[in-house]
Amino acid sequence: MGVDAQSGAPPSKDARRSNNSVFRTAPKPNRRRAPRAYASLFAPDGRRRRWMLTYVCPHCGFGHRALARSEQAARMLLTRGACGRLVVIRIARTYRGREDA
Repeated sequence: MGVDAQSGAPPSKDARRSNNSVFRTAPKPNRRRAPRAYASLFAPDGRRRRWMLTYVCPHCGFGHRALARSEQAARMLLTRGACGRLVVIRIARTYRGREDA
C-alpha cells in the first residue's frame, strides 16, 4: 500500500478501489485466443455412455482426453485440458464402432 504524497496518510478506501491494478478479474475464455487441437472422437461403447475425445495438447504436447454427452456437443467443445490450459477441439476423425446386427 502506498502513502498519500500530500498528507502522508494511507489512501482512503475509495482511492484504493479506483486503482485498476489492484482489482483485476480473470479474463473470460476466448475461442479466438485458445489454440486448436484436432481430436479423434469415439462413440459410446460397453460401459462408457458418453462420447470420448482424444487429442494432443498444443500447449504441452501430451495426449489428453475429454468426454461429451453427445456427438453434437463434442463438435462445439471448448475445454480445459489436464495440463490446465484452454483448448478449442476440432474433430478430425470419428470412430462410430461396430453395429450389432
